[in-house]
Amino acid sequence: MTDDSATQQPSLFFTADANADSVDPALASLFNNSVKPVDPTEFETTSSLPADEASQTADQPSSSSANNKRKRAPATPEEEAEKRRRTIFVGNVNVEVIKDKRAEQDLRQLFRQFGPIDSMRFRSVAFSKEIPKRAAFLSQSFHENRNACNAYIVFQNADSVEKATSLSGSMFMDHHLRVDAADTKRQFSRKRAVFVGNLPFTVEDEALWRHFGTYGRVTSVRVVRDAKTNLGKGFAYVEMEDEASAGLALQLNGTPFEGRELRVNVCVNSETYTAKRNVLRQEMAEKTAIKKQRAKQRTDPARSAPKGSRPAQFEGERATKLTGALRRLAGKDKNKARKKK
Repeated sequence: MTDDSATQQPSLFFTADANADSVDPALASLFNNSVKPVDPTEFETTSSLPADEASQTADQPSSSSANNKRKRAPATPEEEAEKRRRTIFVGNVNVEVIKDKRAEQDLRQLFRQFGPIDSMRFRSVAFSKEIPKRAAFLSQSFHENRNACNAYIVFQNADSVEKATSLSGSMFMDHHLRVDAADTKRQFSRKRAVFVGNLPFTVEDEALWRHFGTYGRVTSVRVVRDAKTNLGKGFAYVEMEDEASAGLALQLNGTPFEGRELRVNVCVNSETYTAKRNVLRQEMAEKTAIKKQRAKQRTDPARSAPKGSRPAQFEGERATKLTGALRRLAGKDKNKARKKK
């Protein structure tokens, strides 16, 4: 996972399963982060200089440095792998770090305590206008309902990465930071993770950090978002510190949240979900086939007759349909005619 965007819902069945394994690869992939080659539309504010010099360099890039960037050869796979080992992912960063240079410097200073920084770039930024990202960034056209983004910070030394992950869960500008090593696949226990559904599309990670934090320590929040707009898709995953906290978090099922009623369930592994989904699909297919067969029998009388029986033949209708008093009067007339004879 490179950021908080996703194109489809992962294959997880959301119910309790006490006999399943403790770690599910499908669930773990929701929280893992990888580093892509630098996208020209990403917003890089790179510098390992002191704060004042870095700000000056960022404000007034020299023509020689720009030429060097254009002439730089593509990195080799070995160089990219080495860079990933020096990179951390920082999620749920207050978007003010993009708008305000002082806030940006504060974020850089927060992580500089673990070692010199080579670069810092931002992803998962939601814009209010459908224009090229670079133009939207320069015009500060940020989406009013999205107040967070993600950051990738590249240190000069790989030793700084593990130290920096100690800040995961800490507060920065009223946001809980999620800090992971970019090239390491963390093992997430699905017994500590809960699925959260029926969320508003404008939900923020921080709102879930605070809402579920009342039932225990939250270690990670993953809101599944649209790849283009970076707005939510209506569901998320919250990882708690231990199984007991995850159990308590289930009490939030059916409670109101931002005008909606939450659906909170425990996750089980993808294999269990796939098996149950296939069984349900088979049952639905059988029921549909039976309904279609019955509908055909109702519309075609010949199909409803037992095998070997002859279809009913039409023998005509009664000339007159006498019922009740008319039938009795007709009978009296016949009796009178017989007596006369």
